[in-house]
Amino acid sequence: MVNNVTDVSPSVALVPAMFAKSSCVWNPLLYALKNEDLRNALIEVVKRYSSHNSGTPYGIHEQFPEEIEATRRNLYPILRLARRDNKKAVLVRDRLYVDGTEVKADDQAIPGLGSQRGRRSSSQRMASRITSDVETTYL
Repeated sequence: MVNNVTDVSPSVALVPAMFAKSSCVWNPLLYALKNEDLRNALIEVVKRYSSHNSGTPYGIHEQFPEEIEATRRNLYPILRLARRDNKKAVLVRDRLYVDGTEVKADDQAIPGLGSQRGRRSSSQRMASRITSDVETTYL
């Protein structure tokens, strides 16, 4: 125990005062992290305003399990095609809705979009162009 005030350095005496004054900052943050409803509401607000970060090195992205990501990769071309045709297309987790109807990646024909079978991705088209250029170069 300290008997004399001069035995305590000013920096050590500052520590309890800083803890007491910072509690008004930490208590709401801890409450927000522990309260699930408030935490979800804050996440929605941050996502809503994340578009303001376009053109900056900051961004917010949802991360899904690998099986959901694989399903989404198969749905992206259909999503782009639907939006190109001015249809309302929404991708929710691993489900694609085009004009309010759920569309699956393995569907043969999507109403209003035509058949998706036989469509090549841009990387497949690029690979075929490269190989065709190589073949014509050596012939």
